[in-house]
Amino acid sequence: MTLHCMKLYLKKVFFQKEILRIKAMARKTISKDDIVRGLLKEIQGKYSFNPKEMATLIGKAEKTYYNRYNNPETLSVLELRRLVSRGYIKKEDLMEIF
Repeated sequence: MTLHCMKLYLKKVFFQKEILRIKAMARKTISKDDIVRGLLKEIQGKYSFNPKEMATLIGKAEKTYYNRYNNPETLSVLELRRLVSRGYIKKEDLMEIF
């Protein structure tokens, strides 16, 4: 194996290990979407709300609520503020999202 081939091989091995390390870190971190889903599920469980009642809380239709739950990045600031102002979510919990 030539010196050039050896250098290329070592770079390849290094980058493969680095990619594996980054993927492992990504698996360990909880995504912001998961935090929002957890908050919404916590409200549903704590107050025994069904999805239709949750939709009413955020001021949207039930179908829209399902979309917001599945894609939390689509939740608007106004919808989150409604949940905070009515006491369903603490401001401190909301800060974890941002």
